[in-house]
Amino acid sequence: MKITFTRGDTAKFSFQRKDVDGAVITTPASEIYFTVKENSKNLTPVLQKTMENMTFDEDGTYHFELEPADTNGLSFCKKYWYDIEVIDVDVKTTIAYDEFILKPEVTWQANEVGESE
Repeated sequence: MKITFTRGDTAKFSFQRKDVDGAVITTPASEIYFTVKENSKNLTPVLQKTMENMTFDEDGTYHFELEPADTNGLSFCKKYWYDIEVIDVDVKTTIAYDEFILKPEVTWQANEVGESE
């Protein structure tokens, strides 16, 4: 699923893990990484959220939030790539992979605090 939102905004995300039969897995994974990079060849992410940044519901839903500070320094109108990797015991599985696109913001943080050029 492609993710598109405005740079500097707050964005809330949720997802569930499913087994091969499509049933929701209701036990938490050992580790989960939501990683955004300029391209898959780069070693260093421009943004990453881990289990420490997520909440987990009994129904198997994970929740995390991107804060304005997570994207304020990133270029907008640029295509990045993201994935969600799950590590459960010794098994690594990528459960999502797609484009991560930041739309331009008009009201920048400097405008919000009364600073202008």
